[in-house]
Amino acid sequence: MTNQTRQVMSLRKAAMADCEAVPFDKAAGRVAAVSAGLYPPGIPLVCPGEEITEEIVALLRQAGERGRFGTEGDALVCVV
Repeated sequence: MTNQTRQVMSLRKAAMADCEAVPFDKAAGRVAAVSAGLYPPGIPLVCPGEEITEEIVALLRQAGERGRFGTEGDALVCVV
């Protein structure tokens, strides 16, 4: 896994922005509003302000609900 994320908005601006839950199948290319990742180990794959990639979506989907954090079911919280 390379997990090269791209910061497209400041963390503060993304965390304070209006947000919505976006289904995994539509989240790639959107900007994360919260940190999301896998646990263990609990290290984020994506942080607020970073672009969500197909690779990140695939890893979160593969982990199942109990193996991830920062998601709402099968959706990621994204900046509107």
